[in-house]
Amino acid sequence: MTAHTFRIPFWRMYLPAAVYAQVLFAGGMWLTFYILAKARGAGLDHAMVVSYALGAAAVAGLLVPAFLIYVAVLKVKVSPDGLTCSNGFGKMATAPWGSVTGVKRLIVPGFPYLLVSTSTTRLKLWLPLFLGRMDEFVARIEEYAGPDHALYQHIWQYVDEH
Repeated sequence: MTAHTFRIPFWRMYLPAAVYAQVLFAGGMWLTFYILAKARGAGLDHAMVVSYALGAAAVAGLLVPAFLIYVAVLKVKVSPDGLTCSNGFGKMATAPWGSVTGVKRLIVPGFPYLLVSTSTTRLKLWLPLFLGRMDEFVARIEEYAGPDHALYQHIWQYVDEH
């Protein structure tokens, strides 16, 4: 029995995450600088701008190893037995094809997912819709689960949209 493994391309995961991280970091830092400047009765100084730039670079740099590990560990597998992917908390779970009870699209800008409900686990499986070799992934689902399966019915629609 052959399981086919699919991964999220590093850059496809890293770039949107880096944008989110930079927006959050910038908002927090500039709010902090504003409060400090008001408390001192002065404006922004050179040290604040430099510390912001260094912090932004550090945030971007620290995300690299985190997402290298993420894409290496959280793989999606498709086999005749079922689908294996993360449950949203990083725990890998396998759902036999017959246990899939529902599929719902979750859209987080930059990170589209399908939430797959199964009768074998209380938590939903989080299936990323930005896997490498997505066309092959969809073909394997059709081959193993069948064209009438709920997961196939949802996923091919997404692939056709993009």
